[in-house]
Amino acid sequence: MLRELGRGDYFTVASVEAFLRMKLWSDHVDDLAKLGKISPNVRHLHKASGGRTNSSRNVTSLIGANRIPDQAIAARALVEQLLKDGIIAASARFSDCQEQVAYQPTRRAARFVPRINRAKAEKLLADFLQCVEEVNAHPDLPHWVTEVRVFGSYLNDRDNLGEIDLAIKKERRPASDSISDGYPERLVALLLKGGSRHIAMHSIAELDENFEFGGKTIYTFAPV
Repeated sequence: MLRELGRGDYFTVASVEAFLRMKLWSDHVDDLAKLGKISPNVRHLHKASGGRTNSSRNVTSLIGANRIPDQAIAARALVEQLLKDGIIAASARFSDCQEQVAYQPTRRAARFVPRINRAKAEKLLADFLQCVEEVNAHPDLPHWVTEVRVFGSYLNDRDNLGEIDLAIKKERRPASDSISDGYPERLVALLLKGGSRHIAMHSIAELDENFEFGGKTIYTFAPV
């Protein structure tokens, strides 16, 4: 959660509540796949279609999903505990906001991502690219992913890795063919990450502006 929400300038309790509800939906879809009620090959697409709201005309009626329970109390409790443990701190830039206090992860938060070996990293990268193909094949998502580059520690021979740094380039689908909701820019990114804390996503623009990052293109797609 901190990896995803902390990528912006700040996040709020409302952001945490939305994330928890999406995670519950994601887990529910995984359970449905295990029970054989939906195909495991399209579970990522179901997650994207129904994880943002309590209801989805196209998905919840199809798979008989229940409404996701309210997460407001859980979100407040989680934020309070993270503050107490020093994992997050109120953002000085927004701390005077009267309606919602804004938060940012502290340096201590980075210590909670365990290291992985090369084999695990390669499996995660293969799964990520499979998700990219599923996104590009699904007409109801708001973006195509037209390029993926890997950079950072994954490109050396090290067997002990923390994160897989990936930069993606997105292209918006025609508005008439895309869904519209409160997560137009983040929807595809959330789907691709699949909840993995070992995937760190960036934009291609970041690499283009910082040549020292290097990077290797591992996927390209040309929309028809």
